[in-house]
Amino acid sequence: MQHPMIEAIVHAKDEHEFLEKASIHLLNTIHEILSTQQFCRLGLSGGSTPKKLYHRLSEMHIPWERMILIILDERNVPLTDSHSNYGMIRDELLNAIKISPEQVIFFNTTLGYDSAVLSAEQKLIHLKKERTPLFDLLILGAGPDGHIAGIFPDSPQPQKGFLTMKTHTDTYDVSERMTVTMEALTSCTSAILLVSGHEKAHIFHKIEQGDISTPVGICIEKVSTTIIRQD
Repeated sequence: MQHPMIEAIVHAKDEHEFLEKASIHLLNTIHEILSTQQFCRLGLSGGSTPKKLYHRLSEMHIPWERMILIILDERNVPLTDSHSNYGMIRDELLNAIKISPEQVIFFNTTLGYDSAVLSAEQKLIHLKKERTPLFDLLILGAGPDGHIAGIFPDSPQPQKGFLTMKTHTDTYDVSERMTVTMEALTSCTSAILLVSGHEKAHIFHKIEQGDISTPVGICIEKVSTTIIRQD
């Protein structure tokens, strides 16, 4: 039985169809949001799955002057490092569109670990004071362990009210991470979850059955989500 917060599960037979269906869904959703809001607040996940999608979005007719882009998580590496989520999104999307630097919120690791988290926290608090929910739309991926953004299955729960936090993982390439919190993620109108790769099939099946034992399951429990799946 499909989970009640899953709006739709869209299947794609290959990568080309996966990118086309995801980008068209995003484009339509963004225009729908902008019909009622002055700005669309879009959360961007890092990682390999959305990389080509960001390049595709850079080629589409999106009114970037009315977008607020928020990078959801980061590795504690220089912004020029190949592991940097900001670096990937800059190369695939930001460098190809016209958008003011003030409209892009990210964990600026040039400030140092603690200060990068604090700076992002302050900017998100300002956005949330302007209006809620914090996000209009999220682009999410899921790790094989069920992590989402930089929130891992064993990540500690921050104090209520915090929108960002430092996290740690021994499973992936860079151990020191920073991320928006689950409280921030679930202050959101809708999301698109990208599921690609056989190693994530079990996570998909758990989500479909309403399993909320993983971070991605917890998020989808509270946010209306369309799943785009490459079969």
